[in-house]
Amino acid sequence: MGTVDWPGLDELWDEIRECEEFEHLRLPGISLVPGIGPDRPKAMLVGEAPGAQENFKKLPFVGAAGSVLSQLMSLARLSTSSNAWLTNTIKFRPPLNRTPTPEEIRDAQPFLRREWYLVGRPRVLVAVGAVAWRAMAPAEYENTPVSKVVGEPLQSGAHFLWPMFHPAFAMRNKSIRPRVEEHWVALGQWLTERQTREIDRAP
Repeated sequence: MGTVDWPGLDELWDEIRECEEFEHLRLPGISLVPGIGPDRPKAMLVGEAPGAQENFKKLPFVGAAGSVLSQLMSLARLSTSSNAWLTNTIKFRPPLNRTPTPEEIRDAQPFLRREWYLVGRPRVLVAVGAVAWRAMAPAEYENTPVSKVVGEPLQSGAHFLWPMFHPAFAMRNKSIRPRVEEHWVALGQWLTERQTREIDRAP
């Protein structure tokens, strides 16, 4: 598992590092954590922001929540080694591991769109948690909490957005873990059915 090095991404990471809007996050010891995954992924998964382990290793989702996310991704047959791009809305760890502010989410949106474009514009997007949902939600869902739409695909043109609970939420609320797992199993089944339909339509 590692970062992809192809045209445009290095420039994007450099721009985020130099962006004035994130200067307050570039504190001593804080590093940019880029996305990881293969070229032309089937899906792009977007989380919240790096934690301590992610900042240390410069990789997304490698802490305790990352371990849970890996288990959930396996239920959907998704992996950063083969078919999924994994990234965060905010690329720097916020002070005291706080939740990103609405302003930070807004400032990150253009970079997130460029990242999506550079990794091949995958038609399936997964919002992992409330912050990613706020960054990626269609306009008509602007004020809708993720809990109201979680676990179901929302279509926007030719693209599909799956809102999901953050794995840290499942860690804190163990009673909800079975429901969370059901969402990822449903995503995997949906991806398989969608792939079958596309093969059936192929000339």
